[in-house]
Amino acid sequence: SVHGYMQTGWFKTQAGNYYYFGDDGVMRTGKQNIDSAEYYFQSSGRRAQNTIVTIGSKKYYYDKNGKLYKGGWLDYKDGHTYYFYRKDGHMLKSCWITSKENGKTYKYYVRYNGWRAEGWLKNSKGEYRYFYSKDGHMLTGANRINKKLYYFDPSTGVRQTGLMKINGKFYYFGSNGAAYASQWVKKGGKIYYASSSGALLLGWQDIGGDRYYFSKRYGFALTGFNHINKKLYYFYESTGIMARNTWVDSTHYMGSDGVWEEGKVNQANTLAWPLKSWSYISSYFGGRDSPGGIGSTNHMGIDIAANSGTPIYAAASGTIVIRQYSSSAGYYIQISHGTLNGKALETQYMHQSKFAPGLKVGDRVSKGQLIGYVGSTGNSTGPHLHFGVKANGSYVDPLDYVTEPKH
Repeated sequence: SVHGYMQTGWFKTQAGNYYYFGDDGVMRTGKQNIDSAEYYFQSSGRRAQNTIVTIGSKKYYYDKNGKLYKGGWLDYKDGHTYYFYRKDGHMLKSCWITSKENGKTYKYYVRYNGWRAEGWLKNSKGEYRYFYSKDGHMLTGANRINKKLYYFDPSTGVRQTGLMKINGKFYYFGSNGAAYASQWVKKGGKIYYASSSGALLLGWQDIGGDRYYFSKRYGFALTGFNHINKKLYYFYESTGIMARNTWVDSTHYMGSDGVWEEGKVNQANTLAWPLKSWSYISSYFGGRDSPGGIGSTNHMGIDIAANSGTPIYAAASGTIVIRQYSSSAGYYIQISHGTLNGKALETQYMHQSKFAPGLKVGDRVSKGQLIGYVGSTGNSTGPHLHFGVKANGSYVDPLDYVTEPKH
């Protein structure tokens, strides 16, 4: 000492640094237990205080009085928060910490460098979690971050994606974890609409002037035919828009309210009378006496009497599959109309005097298009049109498919 005595115990320099000398006068270094408290003295003998010290493979914090800290969380002067184990004071790294506060259980995570995790954290599996920036606790359930809604697994805290049902409402979370809001969502072949809050719309909805129905059980827009409250509706496959005031197929007409008007006939899918101003049927479908001994006794069509040269028109739109001369049918054309009213239909026009110019097999013709002229070619006793209809490959009575004009 300044008085020449051997220094023992604590010694403070004018600079404010502390040293400790044992009863033997030797300056202490390293870990030392003094008056039931642990201190650490550097190799120079100066006491560590308000600093983190590395001892071996572990780190410790010694407070402003130089005592070892065992108090758990610590906001350090470098701006980060650390956790020091309450049993021996060493800094925890790369581990979870669970604590109960005010009756609730919270989870925290300290990173490889000892920093308490705050904000977004991605693990080696590519999973994301979020830790509240104010106190570092891991978020679970539904939470808004920067005004965007996210959902974190209640037990693991892992950020979720895809369709989720939360408190009775559906949400769709994108690949970045944020819930879609105020927009259409098309995922997995399904169509959804997210409201401004992120909750998916359910039931009947009017959006942009169109009407939709969203499943209350699954959240997606219905498509195709669906019964709702015992009424049949049709929603377009690609958009989910409800069909109104239109035929959606050959047998379903949807009214102004979108409901199927059962029993309504689609005139666009019926056959038109093939002659204009000529309607007298000289021979009906089925059994008959052979006309002049040259006609069939099982008539596979109807004969419409008309002057030679009378124009013949296609009864419906379709494709010419036969255009030829036959010794029995004379000049005749056969047209395939595809599926009409649920059946594959074809029509035949026989005994023509000639074909309309330019027509050939494979040509598409429109309903009401000129295809030929009445004649008496083939096995015929006078000018007329033999009009035949085949449904699914079998001859049927044309009057089941076309309305006979009033005389």
